Amino acid sequence: MLDDGTPPGPEPTGPRLVAVKGGARPKAAEGADNALFVDVALLPAELEHMPLDRFGAVAVIDVLRATTTIVAALENGARGVVPVATPGEAYAWRAAAEPVLLGGERGAKRIPGFDLGNSPLEYVRERVAGKLIVLTTTNGTLAFRRVLAAGPGGGQGPELIAACLRNAQAAARHLWQRAVSSDRGVLVVCAGTNGWFSAEDAYCASVLLDCLAACGPLEPGDGARAVMRLGALAAPPLAELSSSRHGQTLLRLGFAADMDYCAQISVSETVPRFNAGVLVAAGGPYDTGSPAGVPSVDGESVAGEPAPAGPA
Repeated sequence: MLDDGTPPGPEPTGPRLVAVKGGARPKAAEGADNALFVDVALLPAELEHMPLDRFGAVAVIDVLRATTTIVAALENGARGVVPVATPGEAYAWRAAAEPVLLGGERGAKRIPGFDLGNSPLEYVRERVAGKLIVLTTTNGTLAFRRVLAAGPGGGQGPELIAACLRNAQAAARHLWQRAVSSDRGVLVVCAGTNGWFSAEDAYCASVLLDCLAACGPLEPGDGARAVMRLGALAAPPLAELSSSRHGQTLLRLGFAADMDYCAQISVSETVPRFNAGVLVAAGGPYDTGSPAGVPSVDGESVAGEPAPAGPA
């Protein structure tokens, strides 16, 4: 087949697909124009070839564990979470005027000198309520930065949220509403592990697509169709996460309790959304137009653009 250079996206005519449990099936022509286009980037590197202006909402998934941890922090009252690329960026935030908590990992272990690691079980209300958290992880926070770098300038990019198994249903509703209101599609971005495909993120994406399909008919792109088919073969959630390569690493390091926590599906209504440089709980007390007084790495208030990302 000749490649005309046109990126995948909604087709103007022809049969559509509707997501169903265990895959996708053709949909009759009537009502097909109401199907929502949805696609999945199995790695952030795919963003180089995806025009984000086709999407009204984007979800980043790093189910083990960054996006689960972000949900936990905001659910327990954190003011916001700032995803940064490197420990150096995080330390620069600490040097700014406003006190922050530093959270993150390298090699799944807490970074020396940081207040918190990347275990969602550390982000309890007594520790994080009312606090701004600056988070850097090997894969998840970099994925957010790559989405931001790939988006159009001028504040016209898609809604950006964090999704995991624990907030899958709430995240799907939020994505659906934002995409439909903008008359554009939904993109799910899997963070992967050190640049490699992650089975656990693809599994989480399949659960998110199932929840999206409950909102209405979908027109899946090729990445979404692949994820649906993987989801049809999936084991129960805990077994699916535990059998992945990264899951095995976490188990060897003693994070079995994290695995149990991360494997729970749709138990949280918290949807972290990117707001003026900070992930905040959608509809929560800190979800205002521009969080006042939040410092950037140079001590100035955030104006909606993150500091440039760099290698970990």
